[in-house]
Amino acid sequence: MNIVILAICLLMTTPLFAKESCMNRYGILNCGGEVVDHILANGVANLMGTSVINDTIVNGTLKAENTQLNSVTVNGAAIIKDAEITARAEINGSLSAIKSNFLGAIYLGSNSSCLEACNTKDIFINSRSHTENELHLFATKVDGSIFFKKKSGTVFLCQGSTVSGQVSGGEVIEGC
Repeated sequence: MNIVILAICLLMTTPLFAKESCMNRYGILNCGGEVVDHILANGVANLMGTSVINDTIVNGTLKAENTQLNSVTVNGAAIIKDAEITARAEINGSLSAIKSNFLGAIYLGSNSSCLEACNTKDIFINSRSHTENELHLFATKVDGSIFFKKKSGTVFLCQGSTVSGQVSGGEVIEGC
């Protein structure tokens, strides 16, 4: 009897200690080192070394490191490091990205975002905030244009950042 209870306990708790499986507990999704079809999370999504074939949708906070994602929609905050996003990225909240490649356009519903050592295509900023929109680029290459849609804004080009297209609806400050 004790052996059966021990076996059941081990089977029930083994996923708690697995390092390479997606686990969703109490509004926190943790994925690591695996390929998944899609992500749909309400709360916090921690993706470490995860590849997502289709959509990633997070209502809350996305923390992604060493990931490959297709299309991304975040309603909240996105903290992305060493990632590749192969399609559209839509962030309705704040975006902080480091050493990441965005192969599609970025759509921001944010009044302040930061990209460091990133590569991206066009960026569309459509914030509903009453404050001025700011986009901070550090050692980042935008292979396209930046469009401020609803309100004007400022693009800060720091540490050799470049924009190959135009900045529409905003001003550029270089050399910060």
